Amino acid sequence: MNDKIFISYSHHDAAVANGLCTAIEGAGVAVWIAPRDIEPSSEWAEQIIDGINAARIMLVVFSAWSNRSPQVRREVERAVNRDIPVIPFRIENVLPVKSLEYFLSTQHWFDAFDGALDSHIPRLCRLVQALSERTTARESDSPVASLVSADPGTATDFTTTFAMPPPLPGTIAYREEDLAFVSHELARHIGPIARYLVQRASTTTSSPSAMIDALAEEFKEQKERTAFTAVCRQRLRL
Repeated sequence: MNDKIFISYSHHDAAVANGLCTAIEGAGVAVWIAPRDIEPSSEWAEQIIDGINAARIMLVVFSAWSNRSPQVRREVERAVNRDIPVIPFRIENVLPVKSLEYFLSTQHWFDAFDGALDSHIPRLCRLVQALSERTTARESDSPVASLVSADPGTATDFTTTFAMPPPLPGTIAYREEDLAFVSHELARHIGPIARYLVQRASTTTSSPSAMIDALAEEFKEQKERTAFTAVCRQRLRL
């Protein structure tokens, strides 16, 4: 039965991860964490996969270190692909790199970098306790989102959590309806992360053409890239 919390972390954050493990288990919720739960003489990667597959939720200790960790990225990707809810427990105010941004952009973020870390642990324990008491981890609504709505102080949405980079000098003041149009066109191909990417590109590029070109890089297929570029240029009268 899927009844454990899988903790994903960079080894640089081992002290934080182990502290969270102790607190969560003290609250009566089972935890899977490496290397503690790796069986002797077992294949490490295989054990990690088994741990994720047996998890009800993944807790990611999110920091500058985990942001650059290929292992954390692979673990998050596996959890998302298996529809396992992910809670990024953010201990540093950093933006996710693109390889993580895709998987974490629609998750609810638990901010724990403001004030003493210990002050955030009781709220985290309440969240995972409530989730572990559900009869199933596969419901039509997001388990994490529904719990967050019951406790607004628990987490925040990715698209409103991070401060955007300061606008470049001379950045164009776009009409909201134009940005909404571009977001809609991009979202048709890459999903809800589009709104965040458009918002960021609109403040970090020097012209509408540069913004569209930057967003076009999100497409793998040249045909889709060309179609997106054409419709957006037409909208912005470029």
